[in-house]
Amino acid sequence: MADLVQQNEQHIAAYKEQLKERDDRIKALEQQLRTLQNSSEPSAGTNHEAAAKVDRNDLVEIHRRYAAVLSTLNKKKCSLNNAYRLAGTARSTIRDFLGIAELQTVNEVMYESTSERLGDPKLSVKRIEQECRRQLGDLMPLVKRLRIAKKLFPLALEDAFYS
Repeated sequence: MADLVQQNEQHIAAYKEQLKERDDRIKALEQQLRTLQNSSEPSAGTNHEAAAKVDRNDLVEIHRRYAAVLSTLNKKKCSLNNAYRLAGTARSTIRDFLGIAELQTVNEVMYESTSERLGDPKLSVKRIEQECRRQLGDLMPLVKRLRIAKKLFPLALEDAFYS
């Protein structure tokens, strides 16, 4: 009986050691994940502030973030919500400027001409966004084809979005 108790105590000690090793490994992986997230994305508060304070000079950043999320979506075959998270981009940043990002993908020449036409530095980015959405409304058949081909986000937008 004493041998059985001693064996059980040894098994318990071995299991405790395995649990400790696993906990240490999990902590190390969590730290590594935090380090990677911090190096590849600004904090969530910064993302939210960026969405609220986007100016004409940040339009390139909108396109970069859209492309990063779209690339993640296609590579990882995950949901759009997970693609935002994995790409380190706030959903609101792209949602608020979806027209700008998608018009460049759908028709870059039209996007450039719209940007030049609306070149007044006093004009808000929101106004540029509205004009890009209106331009996308004129290109609906192409937009639908590109959504099916996974060149644009898989979104079902109402017609009011484009007006």
